[in-house]
Amino acid sequence: MRTCDFIKTKVFFVGLLLGSIYCHSQEPPEPPKPPEVTIEKPKIVDQIINIVGTGLGLSKKSKQKKEGLQINKHTLHESELAYYKKNTNTFQSLHDITYRTTIDSLKYTVLGWSPFWVKDAYKYYTYKLLSDISYFNYELDTETGDFKTIHDWNTTPMIDIAKSNKCTVSLTLSSYGKQDNAAFLNNHEAQEKSIHTLINLLKYRKAHGVTIDMHPITPATSSLFTQYINTLATALHQEQLVLNLVLPPVYINNTFDIPNLSPNVDLFIILGYGYASDHNKKAGPLSPLLADESWRFHALETSIDSYLEQGVPPNKCIVSLPYLGTQWQVKKPEIPSLKSKHIKYFPLRSKQSFLDNHKFQLDPLSYTMFTSFPTEKKAFYQVWIDTRETLKEKFQLIKNKELKGVALWSLGYDNGSTEFWELLEESFAYPQPNPIEPQKQEDLEKSISIIDSLLVVQRNLQDSTNLKIDKISEKITDLNAFNEASQKDDSPIQLGENLKKEVFGWHPHWADEKYKSYNFKLLTTLAYFSYELNPSTGQYKTIHNWATTKVVDSAHAKGTKVHLTVTNFGVNNNRTFLNNPEAQKDFINEVVKQVEKRSADGVNINFENIPKASSEKFTQFTILLSERLQREGLEFSMAIPALDPNHVYDFKTLINFVDYFVMMGYNYHYKNSKTAGPNAPLKSSTKWGKLSIEHSVNTYFSRGIPPIQLIVAYPYYGIESKTASIKIPAKNEGFIKEWTYGNIRKEFRKAPILDMESTSAYYIIPSPSDNQIKQLWFDNEESFALKCDWINQKKLRGVGIWALGYDHGNNELWTVLNQKFAKDPNEVILTPLHSGETLLFKVKHILNDLNLNSNTIIALLIIMLVILFIGFSFAITNGQVVDIIFSNKLYQASLIILLLVTIISILKLKNLISSSEVLFLLGGFIGIMTTFIIRKRIVESEKNKP
Repeated sequence: MRTCDFIKTKVFFVGLLLGSIYCHSQEPPEPPKPPEVTIEKPKIVDQIINIVGTGLGLSKKSKQKKEGLQINKHTLHESELAYYKKNTNTFQSLHDITYRTTIDSLKYTVLGWSPFWVKDAYKYYTYKLLSDISYFNYELDTETGDFKTIHDWNTTPMIDIAKSNKCTVSLTLSSYGKQDNAAFLNNHEAQEKSIHTLINLLKYRKAHGVTIDMHPITPATSSLFTQYINTLATALHQEQLVLNLVLPPVYINNTFDIPNLSPNVDLFIILGYGYASDHNKKAGPLSPLLADESWRFHALETSIDSYLEQGVPPNKCIVSLPYLGTQWQVKKPEIPSLKSKHIKYFPLRSKQSFLDNHKFQLDPLSYTMFTSFPTEKKAFYQVWIDTRETLKEKFQLIKNKELKGVALWSLGYDNGSTEFWELLEESFAYPQPNPIEPQKQEDLEKSISIIDSLLVVQRNLQDSTNLKIDKISEKITDLNAFNEASQKDDSPIQLGENLKKEVFGWHPHWADEKYKSYNFKLLTTLAYFSYELNPSTGQYKTIHNWATTKVVDSAHAKGTKVHLTVTNFGVNNNRTFLNNPEAQKDFINEVVKQVEKRSADGVNINFENIPKASSEKFTQFTILLSERLQREGLEFSMAIPALDPNHVYDFKTLINFVDYFVMMGYNYHYKNSKTAGPNAPLKSSTKWGKLSIEHSVNTYFSRGIPPIQLIVAYPYYGIESKTASIKIPAKNEGFIKEWTYGNIRKEFRKAPILDMESTSAYYIIPSPSDNQIKQLWFDNEESFALKCDWINQKKLRGVGIWALGYDHGNNELWTVLNQKFAKDPNEVILTPLHSGETLLFKVKHILNDLNLNSNTIIALLIIMLVILFIGFSFAITNGQVVDIIFSNKLYQASLIILLLVTIISILKLKNLISSSEVLFLLGGFIGIMTTFIIRKRIVESEKNKP
């Protein structure tokens, strides 16, 4: 039983205690403690803890001293969870996780590109054989310097795994096209923007540098390119970040100014492939070892020699080799084949059955395997591919030239085979005492949930290795839970496990105990509203009952995350706060303190009416707050308006620091609107104009917010306005009031009209007494369902609610959420009357369903009291009735209970007493009655004794 329930009914327990004294009963013995269950921890758990724990500054010994460690799993991004859950079966080995040495085991640099499209292939990289990993790619917008897309850079777990294994992680910036590159290199503003954005992205993932892959560079743009690279290098080096530069396979005079680039570039990467490609007319190998007239005089050896002659230092130079094969269509099966048509590239291991069924020959000059076979069109296919043996010779060339190492295009193209990893170990690593051993599948299944959790902890705490165990214990899950999870076949339980979309709801402080009717199984996040910011100091003007509200405990008990919403409204208030760094610093400290006080999960920022001039300062403040929250393992959500015409929000920067945005999709028609109309129109139309939820969302997409980072909040309230007529739309002659969904449902019996152009419901309300017409626009369950369907169609992160409790315990909207977003709608029991609610609450809810307002109920109760009083007055004039009433204890008790319940009901309906006081009185009365009955039975039993 919760403490609040004990306090509310303490008189009841006192009464029971007195009764027990009268009965001379003994205290019941304490129930036996359940036997302790010892779960055997798989050996792999210790291995993983030792590996990942090192990055946290936690030794195995220190873990044994502290029990009850807890993991804060909520910081896992949604896409990361999806990868882990959906693609578990694609693991072919776990030796990259469990069998570790540092990069000191490598004699040479081994860099691997990890392109975004290989997705979960990172799970079977052998990280011990990689010194560097470069994520591909930042697609450069050459007009602005910003990115067109960075794919899943912000969320991919590959970066965390790589860093935990001491790999250097870089982000590849790519730009291909002569005209686009020339335009970019002539645009200084775009260059500055790219540098600023790159550094922010690297800081966000705590990566180590940038790899520039920009081709072609012409003699006309050579000096501009050199200037840009040196400027970028200077900025990166100031942040202790590295710069890698990709060079084309063939050096062209007056393009790359190697002598001026060399001092600032940390690593040159020669592309050792593309000599025969889709641009050529001769079929041939992608990466020939040696050159002659057959291969246009270019090959790996000639490319390396030409760049070394231009001044590329061997100790800064690596060569990239392809994990690709290439297929051509040729007229004759000869080498070289003229007038060839390139068909496609394919990963080395993607066509193993095809390769096994064809006889390949070795071309001794290019040192590449090839085969030819006829097609259906009287032609031939010619396939060129590298094998372990041919790659071994090319690796040897790199060592013979005394270069720094090798690069691989691309990781994941080996389809999980260990064959090429073994070759890398043989060629570039120091001899190892233990060979590479694939992890057993059963151990993988036992440990996958543990790996998920520990990787997140390492990401959140990698800069805090000196934290004390007591601090870390707030962030890590009980290791016993790890052991339990490791023995299950399914993915680890996570917050919002019943839902396939985020359901985010604001709980305003005035909602009080309405949380008792919330269906927490259909809520992933509850945001308590609010910490009202004092803009001059950063402290709160008021935080209401945050420190004591039971909604936090109730949410956590049901697996719902809790955010603390911080509000700051008004141009002057936002300007004052954003111009005061000290207030910002104090605020960050205070809000973290308040969140930790309630063991909450994150912070939700709701700053409204930020002035345009404060835009950059708001971005800077967001970055500061984000960095602190990330260190503390807390989520960061941000409320944004439906419209941002002044472009106050720099979303292309903010998306790197905010976990997700909640767009307030309402008040499109409000107090000052010219016409009365829908509060939340879904789509633009001729009738209602361009402004709509869909228009707002598409605008935010174009400004950089990806769908996975955007939630749209819908209103659980409607707008009533005076209108000039019953027409739709009608002139707005004055705002009247806002109606909560619960009040609308209580006051209106008839079904509303559905306006399909706005996907909204409305009532026309004639008022003959004052000769007025009113319109009430809102969302009912039908329009709300259509808007939830749209959330799924747009593939948004989820839906938001302003505000929880506005449904007054009705379950129609919960039913919609269950139907649209639950993984299994049949698993969630929908009832607004939970066991924690009082009988009075249930009775009141039923009366609400009967459409009876409180004044009507009070009048009925008073009439009933008057009738009872009159009847009682007449009854006591009869002596026999008096004898029966006052001699029968049951009659006396019944009259007292009826009178008490009626009086309490009237007082509660008039809001003269709170729910807590009702419970207190009822508990006290029941306690007294219980004591009385027990005492009476004791007396009767004593009388019956002989």
